[in-house]
Amino acid sequence: MEVLRAPGSVDSAAAGSATLYYIFTLDEIGGPNGFRYSIVDMSLQGGNGGVTNSKNVLIQNTVTEKLTAVKKINGTDYWIAIHEWGTNAFYVYSLTSGGFQTTPVSATQVLYITWIRFKTPMVK
Repeated sequence: MEVLRAPGSVDSAAAGSATLYYIFTLDEIGGPNGFRYSIVDMSLQGGNGGVTNSKNVLIQNTVTEKLTAVKKINGTDYWIAIHEWGTNAFYVYSLTSGGFQTTPVSATQVLYITWIRFKTPMVK
């Protein structure tokens, strides 16, 4: 997966698709636009790509500008993690070939965060 990073955004290839990409965005800290996604289909407009009807779909309000994505151990699907504004709650969402699951699979409490990243186990 090639992830292009800009403040408050991550893109990810849709699991199992060569033409669909999810673009995840975050509003500024605590802003009203929250955590959203859009789907880009690269087969549209003669191969130049275009946004599908799934555009700026709201997932969660009041988030920070902390967002990361990592490929799951199966090598196909992804985990997407965000931080909720004003709390110590982190939400982890699943992106599979079946689509983006809007209900988080995990909400974790931590004491302090300056940035987030996934840590994968080391294999010897």
